[in-house]
Amino acid sequence: MRLYLKHITPFLFLTGSRGVYGFVIPTREVNTDSEGSTTRVLVLGGGVAGVIAARTLHEQGIDDFVVVEARDELGGRLHSTPFGGYVVEVGANWIQGKQKHNGQINPIWTLAQKHGLRTHISDFYGSLKTFDETGEADFVDVFNAAVSNFDGYVDYAGYRLSKDLIDLTARSTYDCIGKIPRNAHEMAAEYMNFDWEYAQTPLQSSGIATARNSNFTFEPEAGGFSDVNIMSIDQRGFKTFIQQEAESFLQPEQLRLNTLVNDVEWSDSGVKAVFSNGSSISADYAICTFSFGVLKNDDVKFVPDFPGEFRICH
Repeated sequence: MRLYLKHITPFLFLTGSRGVYGFVIPTREVNTDSEGSTTRVLVLGGGVAGVIAARTLHEQGIDDFVVVEARDELGGRLHSTPFGGYVVEVGANWIQGKQKHNGQINPIWTLAQKHGLRTHISDFYGSLKTFDETGEADFVDVFNAAVSNFDGYVDYAGYRLSKDLIDLTARSTYDCIGKIPRNAHEMAAEYMNFDWEYAQTPLQSSGIATARNSNFTFEPEAGGFSDVNIMSIDQRGFKTFIQQEAESFLQPEQLRLNTLVNDVEWSDSGVKAVFSNGSSISADYAICTFSFGVLKNDDVKFVPDFPGEFRICH
């Protein structure tokens, strides 16, 4: 099925491979703006979602677009740096799940293979050593219990969802099943299973949303891929797979690096992105791939603000 711009929403939010949010604004004739450049589609953000959005436009024969990225390279949260004679990741580092039996293939795994990314399977559960303030201390059994606790947590969150019960914080969800860390070893084990994995504490996290995230990532029956964790050890950087994918179709005039978006003005007559250097690009449509963190922190001002039902809430 071909993609016709007049049939899509003039403002879309893409915040990952599973979320597309948008609302309809009346379509319009081709935009002209004497103060800046013009294009048919603005892709805001040059991470994985932004690059794949641009690739999809290209595949559908729509090449009048511009990808805008604040950093000096594509990749978004895929970010690496030299350290001690090696290239190490300071952003995303793992491909979580690839394929189970004849289930769906993780599209990130497909791209990693396509571009020859060097990887290694991380055996989190079979090769652990644990330490505390005294040095090496064997509390792997406590860690394994924390893994089981999280499985129970996911089951209980699913029960609450099935009964239309109010969502709780992840901390309260743990509390409801009686899994409260009582000592330093138990706290460290829970930290490894939750805080480290989700980059937030249980008190900051939704009980149901966290459980869904786990299922949608690892459980094929829930739409996930598999429970394999594949670590990028490629000395070109994990970002290589998406940068090389972009090189296969992006033309220089379709990419603006080092371009920080300050404001996005939108109305029924189009969309205009205003940058920190005072320049701007106007377009008929915009695809916003900024992370939830950027949106919630108001790093970019939308003028006017979106209706309440489309705002990102904590």
